[in-house]
Amino acid sequence: MLTTPVVRALSCQWKGGAEIHFLCKKNFAEVLQGNPYIHKVWTIEKSVGEVADELRNCRFRLVVDLHRNLRSTELIAKLNAPFVRFRKHNLAKWLLVNVGINMLPEKHIVARYMQAVERFGIADDGKGLDFIIPAIERSSVNHLELPDQFAAFAIGAAHEGKRANNEQWRNFLLDCPLPVVLVGGLQDAENGEMILAETGSSGVNLCGKLSISASAEVIRRSQFLLCGDTGMMHIGAALSKKIIVLWGCTVPTFGMYPFRPHPESISLEPKNRGKRPCSKLGNRCKYGMPNRCITAIQRQDVASAMQQLSRE
Repeated sequence: MLTTPVVRALSCQWKGGAEIHFLCKKNFAEVLQGNPYIHKVWTIEKSVGEVADELRNCRFRLVVDLHRNLRSTELIAKLNAPFVRFRKHNLAKWLLVNVGINMLPEKHIVARYMQAVERFGIADDGKGLDFIIPAIERSSVNHLELPDQFAAFAIGAAHEGKRANNEQWRNFLLDCPLPVVLVGGLQDAENGEMILAETGSSGVNLCGKLSISASAEVIRRSQFLLCGDTGMMHIGAALSKKIIVLWGCTVPTFGMYPFRPHPESISLEPKNRGKRPCSKLGNRCKYGMPNRCITAIQRQDVASAMQQLSRE
């Protein structure tokens, strides 16, 4: 999601035009489907060796490495093509997490990605993220009989430190002035049922029942999105939805906050958690996972934010 502004800028601004190929893991490919700036999406299960020979035969003029990890380094070596890379600032992140010293640039990661290609005259076009919802996915949501107005709660997260607990979600649901629709992956389905059952709510649990694109369509139709620091947060930003972001063990300072979201969007951080950030990915909490930082976000602050964004 966060690389799409660079893809768009390269496609539109490269002198003489550019044919852009994109390599990612197979389970992320759906995020790029229908992107008009990408000629072809290549996917792997685990290793770049799965596609290295085919990619080498394409004779790319340039490789833009916006991941900068061992896998992308291996691919660059195999392709033997000119390359540029973004600066990852891993040491600065380590210092912030472990020592509390902030040496990170005050730039969104999209701006740092863009710096990798600026030498070619490629510049930020001032627009947001790209996420294309295919027509078939839009129509697939029609049969769900969603309320005319509702809030979307994205209850899942890849790492526990970015995920509110079930008690919090129950409270948020009870405080929400609109009907609620829960979205998330298959791993969130059981929690979704528990959240609704324990509140006696007539909300809708769609966790594990929709594709990423169909979940995005639900978010697009919502009045606002309540979520953690997750991929759904970035999808919400791409769709220009009002977002309430609940921060936990990660912090906006890492540069991965919503990129050019709806101007009424709100970020909420926990109070009295001076040790944050706890980890780079949200997979560890300095206060212990049962007491993880996101649980220190004040219920009344979330309720107030929901009231604010529920107004037309």
